[in-house]
Amino acid sequence: MRLAVAALAVLLAGASQALRAEASPTPSPPPAPAATPVPAASPAQTPFVTPAPATPAPAALDRVTWSTAFYTNFASSAVGGPGALPPEATGFINGSPVAPGTPYDFFSSAVTTNGNGASVQMRGSAGYASSHGWQVDASYGFGAIQGGANTIGYWNEPIFPTLDPHFSGYRLALPVAFPTHDGQDDTAGIAAAITGVHANVDRGGWTLNAGYIQPAQTLRFVFAPPPNAVVPLGVTPSLAETLTSGPPSLGDWSPVDAAIPMQGIEMVKAFGAATTLAVDDASIASLPGTQTRVTSASLQIDRGGGNQFGFQVMHANLAGDSILGGVLFGANPQLSTGAQGNLPTSTLASQRQTIVGVREALHHGRDYGVVEIGRSWYGATPVSTPSADSGGYYHLGIAHDFGIGTAQIDAYRFEPRYAQMVLPYGTPENIWSVAWSWPGVWLKSTYQVVDNTQAGINRQGLRLKWSGRPGKVEYGLSASQFRQVAPETVANALVEGFADGFYLPELHEATLGDQAQAAAYVTWHLPFCDLTADGVDDVFHRAGTVARDAVSYDVPQYVLSASKTMPSTVLAVGMGRYGMLGSWASGSQNVNLAQRQLFAGVETKLPWKHELLVSYRRILTAGLSATPPIPANTNGNLLLLEDRVAF
Repeated sequence: MRLAVAALAVLLAGASQALRAEASPTPSPPPAPAATPVPAASPAQTPFVTPAPATPAPAALDRVTWSTAFYTNFASSAVGGPGALPPEATGFINGSPVAPGTPYDFFSSAVTTNGNGASVQMRGSAGYASSHGWQVDASYGFGAIQGGANTIGYWNEPIFPTLDPHFSGYRLALPVAFPTHDGQDDTAGIAAAITGVHANVDRGGWTLNAGYIQPAQTLRFVFAPPPNAVVPLGVTPSLAETLTSGPPSLGDWSPVDAAIPMQGIEMVKAFGAATTLAVDDASIASLPGTQTRVTSASLQIDRGGGNQFGFQVMHANLAGDSILGGVLFGANPQLSTGAQGNLPTSTLASQRQTIVGVREALHHGRDYGVVEIGRSWYGATPVSTPSADSGGYYHLGIAHDFGIGTAQIDAYRFEPRYAQMVLPYGTPENIWSVAWSWPGVWLKSTYQVVDNTQAGINRQGLRLKWSGRPGKVEYGLSASQFRQVAPETVANALVEGFADGFYLPELHEATLGDQAQAAAYVTWHLPFCDLTADGVDDVFHRAGTVARDAVSYDVPQYVLSASKTMPSTVLAVGMGRYGMLGSWASGSQNVNLAQRQLFAGVETKLPWKHELLVSYRRILTAGLSATPPIPANTNGNLLLLEDRVAF
């Protein structure tokens, strides 16, 4: 508690001139009721699970409820070397699509510029439950920040909703910057608000959520809330495409907000215990001068035992000022041709997206299956080449539990005109955006309206998985092969709604790009510690008829760790490496960069309901930058601290 009080005093002193205590324009709820997943054979089946709402039953007797949690964070990042101030920095700050390759944490894509920052948040809720079958709650809180904007913006708990620049940059600036010393991009802010209301009527099966909300249920291939731009904290770094369940932890050290909240209203109607209808109307993250609004209706029927049916329709509309997008089909299309390839941009306005999807999940004995089908329609005004073509999403998955392990096969087809709406966050994001950065399943610095973690846009292919836990060893294996559905030629890219998240437009003949991935992890549970090796290797290839259209590129990644879990403490140490080697828009090798990290972390429970997490990383990047080919070496230190206390 002393840490929280001390940090709060520092923040209030530094933020006094920025004092803008705000009341939310619309009262908003506590986070939506937690989703209840369907039982699965193993962690390998998590793609088969669709969240279903858990409608809390009002208490049998009148009672008042309340809860409060404090989150105190401190982050310190220091980096030096030629790559700390890359040659592309000035242009990137001013909106150029030519992005620098350093200084970033390759494992998470977050920036690692120089700066120190701290934040304090309080999140609370208070409610009244009546014996007559109704319940009402209000969520409230405050947040205060002080220090380096880029450090706070990416290495912190999700910022208090009314301050969060990732939701909207109206209230707090998060500039793209590459400070060489602490204090060059400092910011400060403080806010307090009622963030939501929640009401439940048991007799009618109705639930109302209003304010800053998370959807109670959704088919994630139809709609997914904007993912957090901040890096989830843990005692170890994680690979973005890891097969593990995440860093070792005493419990659930998850972000205070699972995704960037929506601001609006949601009505949920339960028809008995098995059928639920949810209707949402809310604003989601968008730049100042624009508003992105989502309206959705979702029906889910849970037949028990892992058997579910879901149907959802969603419409999104982005209105207001025009934006610059990394696609070619908008107005004033441009190709910035350079060492990173043919980088497309165009001006987009009045974007509209409608998606309809249906899902069936089946379970019988040791067999699991899932079918997902979606269809989407898109429009924008004006565009280069108008088109009314729609796009589709198709997923078939089958799994079988053999006792000694679980096998799973998934087939995907994610067409280039499905869920292609270009949605910027509330601020231009300073994330790893060089053309060959990976994962790059969607356009850099923006988010997609659906979940793209299993398959990216304009891809089709297969993924095979196997997982098991014989004795003291647990492991997982995965292999996948994907190919573009349609080639991204300039002619295709100019047609309204055509998008590809990774490969760039070809100037000459059409060729299809490929991606192959192999992933594996193994954890050996020894009496004195747990040893984990986690690795992923992504290989990309597009032949191209000229060197500028060609890609031949390998991205090997691994994390090795040793951890010890005790009743009140978790300790971890280890190392990781993220490499990039090959050619991009070139007939010869022009990408040769690797990052190594040495790390140590501790998570512990303290008296008075405190939980403390401390993580340290030594980050060393070495190699050549392709724009221009000069050394991009950096060496840095990153210290992260979080103290949580709940009442």
